[in-house]
Amino acid sequence: MTNTKIIVLIPARGGSKSIPRKNIKMLAGKPMIAYSIEEARKCPEVERVIVSTDDEEIAKVAKQYGAEVPFLRPKELAEDHVQDLPVFLHCLQWLQENENYIPDIVIQLRPTSPLRQATHIQEALKIFLKNQKADCVRSVTLASEHPLKMWRLEDCSLIPFTPENAYGIRESYNYPRQKLPGAYTQNGSVEIIRAKSILEKKSLSGDRILGYVMPEEVSVNIDSPLDFELAELLLKKRNEAMTLGNRPIRKVKILGAGSIGNHLAQAARRMGWDVTLCDVDPEALRRTQASIYPSRYGQWDKGIQLCTVAEAPRGGFDMIFLGTPPDIRMKIAIDCLEESPRLIQLEKPVCPPSLEGAQAFFEKAKKKGVAVCVGFDHVLGENTLQVEKLLSEEIIGKIETLDVEFREYWGGIFAAHPWLPSISSSYLGFWKKGGGASGEHSHATNLWQHFAHCLGAGRISEVTAVIDFSQKDGADYDRLASLSVKTEKGLLGRIIQDVVTRPPRKWARIQGNKAAIEWVCGWKPSEDAVFCYSETGDKSEILIPKKRPDDFFREMLHFERLLTGELKPESSPISLQRGLDTALVISAAHRSHRERRMVKIDYSKGYCTEAIS
Repeated sequence: MTNTKIIVLIPARGGSKSIPRKNIKMLAGKPMIAYSIEEARKCPEVERVIVSTDDEEIAKVAKQYGAEVPFLRPKELAEDHVQDLPVFLHCLQWLQENENYIPDIVIQLRPTSPLRQATHIQEALKIFLKNQKADCVRSVTLASEHPLKMWRLEDCSLIPFTPENAYGIRESYNYPRQKLPGAYTQNGSVEIIRAKSILEKKSLSGDRILGYVMPEEVSVNIDSPLDFELAELLLKKRNEAMTLGNRPIRKVKILGAGSIGNHLAQAARRMGWDVTLCDVDPEALRRTQASIYPSRYGQWDKGIQLCTVAEAPRGGFDMIFLGTPPDIRMKIAIDCLEESPRLIQLEKPVCPPSLEGAQAFFEKAKKKGVAVCVGFDHVLGENTLQVEKLLSEEIIGKIETLDVEFREYWGGIFAAHPWLPSISSSYLGFWKKGGGASGEHSHATNLWQHFAHCLGAGRISEVTAVIDFSQKDGADYDRLASLSVKTEKGLLGRIIQDVVTRPPRKWARIQGNKAAIEWVCGWKPSEDAVFCYSETGDKSEILIPKKRPDDFFREMLHFERLLTGELKPESSPISLQRGLDTALVISAAHRSHRERRMVKIDYSKGYCTEAIS
């Protein structure tokens, strides 16, 4: 079912009589619709999360929490009397006509069911995918009142609602409930339907409906102010329990309020975590609150605590994220270990080519038992996972070469940092500080190492590099770095990183003697891709929708797995060791260029320049 297109559709009209503006009414700290969007986005099976609304304000809030709002629903489809079917037909027809996009499966999540979680969506979907003849899965819960105990009232007389002797039970209304057959009521929480049934049968249920039973305590459907109060009470209790349960509310400190710091803060808040965002510059904090964060996510999140580094609390944080420049990062990271967090995240590259402080930090983190990750998030992407799956199937035969290119003009980087007056005003303009092509696009080297690891080819042990430098406007950076590499087990390949290519090219190719696999980031503005080329010339493709903030949210989910023990730090694809391996290769590349020869890496000597000969 790899290529099955699954979307979530959340209908949310602006008009509501019982609770005015209920879809965006604040519920236990969030707009009510946010709960459905956030849980849907935690499901990797779901390709798109779409909100259908007629209301501009609801659309804005939905986008803020990561949903798509590709259209505004016509007003005539937002009246009280309009049923769900026309709304779904409108959505599917709009997608087909405007995007040439037709999903296979549609999951309806009503915003009025805020207690439903991602696990419920996934469990219902699992039932659906296992039963190919099913048209629909609907979530149900045990009926609070049994239908065999219900009545109709006619001229003051009570008449059994169901026929007398139904199910062979005489006077069923006098029977103990536990002796009656189980009765379930749909709770409106999760409804899964084939798009074909909607379009062709004009039905939201089809012919064969399967049930997914949900507990009563998560089956609240908000239709009245009393329902709203009950849901708020249950959500607050859940949040309190989370601090002691399986998924605690984590406390996060982020050092550096630049572009990456804002992305990390938003992703952590999507997880419901407590975030403190710090910077040495008060102006950076003001800029974050006034412009950077609102321009990206719709409005400032008042749940984020802002403070200067000097004012920031020390200790008591589960995680510390470092978005500081690489040339000062190791010193700060070593100091952060003294706060005893459970996890530290470092932005890439870990350190400058001098590798100063790298081995000291590596040893101290190991001694302290602190998990450390590096922000090479491409290796966590869905396109990377798809390549890993194809490699595990051994469809391309014996591996011959591995090539990776990250070539992108860095004007976009500076456009995202308009407060930087010139290249020389940032570490990015200096290769010795970890900037330039070799540092900024070190994702390429890291991705090469990751695929080599998946292939069991060992670490890079030989590097030959040619680097093109630019020295102007006070800056000194490498425009292009081209590496030819060889691993401990003999795998050969090429890595190219530059900051001049337009349009950008972020690409990898694994060539076998039977077929080849290509990995592409940004195949289209909102899509990544994986292509497989057979020896006969046939081509298959997997297209993967993506949004930039999702890269950081994927990191947060990864951190949660590390903190719960589901994943061991040493087996993480973004572990400190993997990140330092990348830094060592970049350092080796600079030495190779300076000395105009191939250099070798001896990992047994640690993360220092002495490891390069």
